[in-house]
Amino acid sequence: MTTLIGLYDDPEAAQQAMLDLSSEGFDRRHITTNTRAREASAKVTVTTTEDRVQQASKLLWQNGPTDVRREEGQPPEHGPRADRGEDGAVGSSRPTANAVEKSGASGQMRPAGKGGPAASELFREHEPSFREHFRSHGGSSETYDEYRQAYMEGTRLGTDFQSRDWSEVEQEARRRWEHNQHPQPWSKVRDYVKHGWGAVDR
Repeated sequence: MTTLIGLYDDPEAAQQAMLDLSSEGFDRRHITTNTRAREASAKVTVTTTEDRVQQASKLLWQNGPTDVRREEGQPPEHGPRADRGEDGAVGSSRPTANAVEKSGASGQMRPAGKGGPAASELFREHEPSFREHFRSHGGSSETYDEYRQAYMEGTRLGTDFQSRDWSEVEQEARRRWEHNQHPQPWSKVRDYVKHGWGAVDR
C-alpha cells in the first residue's frame, strides 16, 4: 500500500479533493483530511494500492495543492494526532520570508520570495488569462484541464522565486514537475509552466 499526502492552502480545495477521491471509488476509510484553522491550510491523506497511485495523484493535483507527497507503506493517520505541532511532520513546501536561495553542496535552488498572496489565490485570479492562452496555444485535440496543473505549477514558481530570470528557475521547475510524477512529460508542459510563472512574476 502507498500513501499520498496532498497539502492545500485552501481547505475547500482539500474537501473537494476528498470528495473526488471518494467518487472515483477510493476507500473512504483510507481517506482523511485535517484542517488547521489558524493557518487556513489543510492536508488530504489517501492510502491505496500501487496500481491506483497515479489516479489518486491526479485527483489530488487537480484541486490545486501546494504539494503532493508519497510515502511507501504508511497508513493514513486519524484524529487530532495527524496535525503535528506548528508545521507538522508533513510540512508545507511554501517558502518562508527568510528562506535562502541555495542549499548544501548540491546547489539546489530554494525559495527566496517575500511571501504574499497564496499561490492558489493567485492562480484563481489569473486562470481566465491562462484559459485564453491555452485557446491560442493548445492543441486541437487537447483540453485546458490537461494543462491546468502546468499553469498552476508556474504560478507557484512565480510566488516562490520572485524577480528571477526563467533561466535561473527552469531547472527547479523541471525537478518539481518530474518529482511529483505528473503524467505529462516536462517537454510537453514546459511552455505552459513558463507562461504561468511569467504571469505572476511581474
